[in-house]
Amino acid sequence: MINSISGEPDRLSGVLPIAAEHGCPVIALCMTRKKIPETAEKRFEVISRVIEETRRVGVPDSNLYIDPLAMTISTNTQSAQIAFETMRRVHQKYPEAHLTIGLSNISFGLPARSFVNRYFLSLAIQNGLDSAILDRSTVKSRLPY
Repeated sequence: MINSISGEPDRLSGVLPIAAEHGCPVIALCMTRKKIPETAEKRFEVISRVIEETRRVGVPDSNLYIDPLAMTISTNTQSAQIAFETMRRVHQKYPEAHLTIGLSNISFGLPARSFVNRYFLSLAIQNGLDSAILDRSTVKSRLPY
């Protein structure tokens, strides 16, 4: 799996041919030129352009893991809602694509991060999340793994 591509033309042209040639899954970020759009609508526009390119070079939607980019709620209380709305839009228009997320980003700078992360994770799953990038300690589960 390649982590990651974004709407940056250089990233797309440099990585996509390799991913297509080797049938490699790719994480695609909803951002361009180091800028993360502030709305779900703009993030969806970015990822739609990325998917046009991945399809053009032969990367199937099933090899895409879209990251809607959860930003910390300590600086924007709408961050979770923006991520969820982006996920819903991607899931609806591109049902073969997967959804992933950097889980602990949502709680950066907050106390009781593991509680925030667990709650966010359960809501993200309800919104179509397939996988998460996480450090096991950020969810502090009682599970043995």
